[in-house]
Amino acid sequence: MQVLYNTNESEQIKLQAQDAVEKTLFSENEFKIIGVGKLLKSKGFDRLARITEKLKKEGYPVHLYILGVGAIAAGARTFYCRA
Repeated sequence: MQVLYNTNESEQIKLQAQDAVEKTLFSENEFKIIGVGKLLKSKGFDRLARITEKLKKEGYPVHLYILGVGAIAAGARTFYCRA
């Protein structure tokens, strides 16, 4: 899992949009699962992480990205990084 922080810095985004993207940043041979939202227990991101972990154990090439901030952010980073 990769932690990506929310931003509203439009000018910075426009500048970075012109940069070349490394081909190795996103593997073409894997499924990408993306969860976006406020990191609250009720949102079920823990379930998404467990499902992703199970898929990996079954041999599926999968990568989980969770974007958001919230009450469980610190604990989520520790738990979800296993997936």
